[in-house]
Amino acid sequence: MNDGLITFLSLSVAGAILVLILLLLKPVYKNRLSHKWQYYVWLIVIARLLIPFAPETNLVSNLFSNISTEVIEPITNAYSHADGDFFLGDGAGTNQPVLAENPFYDPSPTNRKAGATEIIGAIWFVVALILLIRKITIYQSFVKYVRAGCTGVTDIEKLEQLGKIIDSQNIKTNVELCSNSLVSSPLLIGFWKPCIVLPATDISMSDFRFTILHELTHYKRTDLLYKWLTQAVICLHWFNPFVYVIGKEINRECELSCDEAVISSLSPKERRGYGDTLLNAIKAGGNYKNSTTSVTLWESKKILSERLGAIMAYKKQSKVIVLVSAALAGLFLCGATYVGAYSSSPSSNAEVTNEEKSKTPLGTKEDYQSLLALKTADYKNLTVIEFNNNLVEWSTQNMDGAYTAVIENDIAIRQFPEYLDAEERSFLSLTVKASNNENSVQMRSDYGKPPIDPDLSFELSRENMELDPPVWTQLMYGFSYQFDANKLTVGERDLALTKVINEVQNFWNSTDIEVLADMSSDDMLEQLKTIVETCSTETVKMSVVENYFMFQTSEMLK
Repeated sequence: MNDGLITFLSLSVAGAILVLILLLLKPVYKNRLSHKWQYYVWLIVIARLLIPFAPETNLVSNLFSNISTEVIEPITNAYSHADGDFFLGDGAGTNQPVLAENPFYDPSPTNRKAGATEIIGAIWFVVALILLIRKITIYQSFVKYVRAGCTGVTDIEKLEQLGKIIDSQNIKTNVELCSNSLVSSPLLIGFWKPCIVLPATDISMSDFRFTILHELTHYKRTDLLYKWLTQAVICLHWFNPFVYVIGKEINRECELSCDEAVISSLSPKERRGYGDTLLNAIKAGGNYKNSTTSVTLWESKKILSERLGAIMAYKKQSKVIVLVSAALAGLFLCGATYVGAYSSSPSSNAEVTNEEKSKTPLGTKEDYQSLLALKTADYKNLTVIEFNNNLVEWSTQNMDGAYTAVIENDIAIRQFPEYLDAEERSFLSLTVKASNNENSVQMRSDYGKPPIDPDLSFELSRENMELDPPVWTQLMYGFSYQFDANKLTVGERDLALTKVINEVQNFWNSTDIEVLADMSSDDMLEQLKTIVETCSTETVKMSVVENYFMFQTSEMLK
């Protein structure tokens, strides 16, 4: 899957995990920590949803790396000779670029997934863009509508009171004061040119003072920017139901924390007056509102009782609670960092090229030297059973180290160090690979499982981007073989296997690509059977493994 989309999905999953943590712990901290803490802690969740940076080892990255491996690795391991450069003589060709490098096609499950990923990514982007444009348009229409019906407040006493409050709050920006009978509640609009809009001007000076304090507190805390950041996250992660929970919680805590900030400097009597102001605001104006992207004195009757209860129950927090709050915020931040996000790397990216893989083999030089010690001057004259026994002995002695690193990893995906020459690579990729398969089959039989023949499997691909339209083909095939391991020498076995490999390779490379593309799967299967049967002898009998067979071309998708 496309790394960018995986990373974005991992951010969404990480954000959902953090939301669940906060919701599960809410009964514990709801009445113990300040609403300011409960308001701003959501910024950590938003940051996790937006910022892909995380420690190399983290929870979500491990999860998505495992998913990516499960999706792609079976293809890589099943066709362990994807690059095809066996160096088996003059007839042994080298494969065309592998499928992952073909920009026009991908019939394999991995690449079909890549095509689906592009469609999914396009759908996500279009929906996110539509949602964001819609929200911006609605807000612009809302502001335009409100401003169109606004009239400037001319009451000298109220304007003087506004000026005093602005000075006391140390606000340097000019703040407009208007009225519009159509708005449902006092509200603040405008990023750069803030304007407080009142539903009516015939309110008491007490209500006016508390209303202005409330709206200017929103302005000082840049709550409007916070709300827009939240809406942007909702648009980007529109498919994630948890982001709507985030929006709801932030809207709720925005008002509760604003109330808390206002009443922190009020006397108990003034707090009751502030609560009365909230009640009076309910019946102050019209029905037009847009609380999603504006900040108002009251948002709904549903949370009004909670706000009034919080006002009456307000107590200044002790230094201990403040320190505990800071520690919990730091702990949650560390947790959010550990939850992390997926990031591709050469070690975790399944689409690393063979050239890149060859630079980072798992086997050490000592591992390879010990295995290449089996490549004696006369190893080809040994019977297969003798060589296989030597390999079993080596594997037993190196099971915890070189066997895992070299045979189970490097040879399986042809991840060889650069210092190996062509002959050594051929020995590893054919002789050792075939003998290891044969030993595995023998071990299976020793444990009482039904006997099966050893086999080898390969992947070939071709493309021509100069044709119009471009043409590509891909073949995955395998063949099994039978022989007497006590009589046949390693050289004779390798020669027989090499013959099949080269014959298929020669047919693949010599046939015009357009002819290959026009062939059906049945035609290609019959061609493979013909080649394998022709190469089969009395001493080494071979047959195509149809379970490994897959042939697809650009023509098949038309």
